[in-house]
Amino acid sequence: LNSASSRSFTVGFNVSQSYTCGGTVLNQATVSTSSTDPNSSNDSSSIVATAVQCPLPIADMTVIKSGSPSIQPGGVLLYTVTAINLGTEIANNVVVSDVVPAGLTFNASQSDPSCVINGNGTSVLCNNLTLNSGNSRTFGIAFNVPSTAACGSVINNTATVSTSSNDPNPANNTSQTVSTTVNCPVPVADLSVTKTTAQTSVARGGLLSYTLTASNAGPGVANNVVITDVIPAGLAFNSAASSSGCVLNGNSTSVLCN
Repeated sequence: LNSASSRSFTVGFNVSQSYTCGGTVLNQATVSTSSTDPNSSNDSSSIVATAVQCPLPIADMTVIKSGSPSIQPGGVLLYTVTAINLGTEIANNVVVSDVVPAGLTFNASQSDPSCVINGNGTSVLCNNLTLNSGNSRTFGIAFNVPSTAACGSVINNTATVSTSSNDPNPANNTSQTVSTTVNCPVPVADLSVTKTTAQTSVARGGLLSYTLTASNAGPGVANNVVITDVIPAGLAFNSAASSSGCVLNGNSTSVLCN
């Protein structure tokens, strides 16, 4: 080096994977020359201290939820909830939380034993869970739908997941919303008809009278009920001797009671 000149070098070192977390790397350089250097006090650099930091374990929890698209009043609505660790490290103290939908009650007997109602009865917690990287755990969570649930109403529900481990991606900690429509069964009617007469014989030119009885065994209401009585050959309908609700049909082949 000429007088007043300088030269810079870059020197790199690999830090061992087993180096103590929180430790300090101390490093100092020295310079020498074959020429005469009467000032050796500045031949050593200052000590450079570098702290060794270990990255926090990273878990990335996500949760998926599915359920029936429809339910009848008085039924049991079962959801399937899956917690997944997408991270590179273990996830400790994982908790899946499911808010109880309005008007519904938790059904413990049809849910996973690990899932319990919280202290104030507002959420179901599935906890005491540890998940290694890439592992998952599925829970069944059931709710009772009241028999008074409004027909056509929609039950919306989501689940969330949390962990005490470092999870830098909270955006995927909530499931998609599962929507379930309350469908009421169509009323079912069960109609039957009986026909009787007290007359075992009738004289020519006489009046033959029948009693027709329509019954509904249900359970639903039967609307627009019609009894049809085909006119026997050789007979004519007698409206005066018949109930007011019974009339001759358009082609005069049958009597309709409606």
